[in-house]
Amino acid sequence: MDAQPHFFDGQLSTLLNAWSTTIEHISELAGDLSDEQWALETRCPGWTVGDITAHVVGLERRLVGDDLPTPEPDWTSLPHIKSDEFTRFMERDVALRRGQPRAEVVAELVEVIPRRRAQLLALDPDPDLLVSGPAGSQVPFGRIMRVRIFDLWIHEQDIRQAIDAPGGAASIGAHVTAETLVSTLPVIWAKKVGAQSGQSLHLTVSGGISFECDIVVDADGRAAFVTREQSPTTSINLEWLTYAALSTGRVSLDSVWDEIVIHGDSDLARKTLESVNIAP
Repeated sequence: MDAQPHFFDGQLSTLLNAWSTTIEHISELAGDLSDEQWALETRCPGWTVGDITAHVVGLERRLVGDDLPTPEPDWTSLPHIKSDEFTRFMERDVALRRGQPRAEVVAELVEVIPRRRAQLLALDPDPDLLVSGPAGSQVPFGRIMRVRIFDLWIHEQDIRQAIDAPGGAASIGAHVTAETLVSTLPVIWAKKVGAQSGQSLHLTVSGGISFECDIVVDADGRAAFVTREQSPTTSINLEWLTYAALSTGRVSLDSVWDEIVIHGDSDLARKTLESVNIAP
């Protein structure tokens, strides 16, 4: 029996719906922004609301096949950027649009969404079909859709938090994101936290998406989801958006510590929560 929680049916059609719904939310939010809101800092390090919109525009335009410039910004002026090529690649489309009028960037987004949707719907509905990723690599269709939905939903929440417009906590994009986050927990518990054989974690998440799960390390040092542990080594109880924010580096643990209920080994609980961030 699969003890891992699942949050959607895994069908490619559901992923396409989640992508469409989430990017339309971002487009609607961006279209209603004032210039002051456009310039607000978000919890995504170094990026404003406008920068996040530019990032979404740039990636979707590259994925649809548009030939775009690849500027080389002054990296020393961007302290939030790491030296690896991945984070620099993600910054280039943002740098390309910094200083552009808000209306122009929003118009780009409105224009590319139907083209990208048509492209996705025209592809063979095979999750293992290899398609072009944003940097030109070949990636399975189902995998890239999950990655794009995860990215889009987190950035939707970045914008909502910055402009104080809560919403989308239980959307289909949120459910795909939850699947992505929860699937990483066994590796986090065994490898990052270093839990030992027989040690178990019970996680309870409530709010827009609610679930419970248990993970235990076996004699070989591998962790897996199991049915309910009666006496887990540590139990963590927190709200869904807090869990999502911690899991993407949007908040520090200390800033939300008072919102979390822990039973059992508090050191292991803290280490777990310090290790859940899977964002690049």
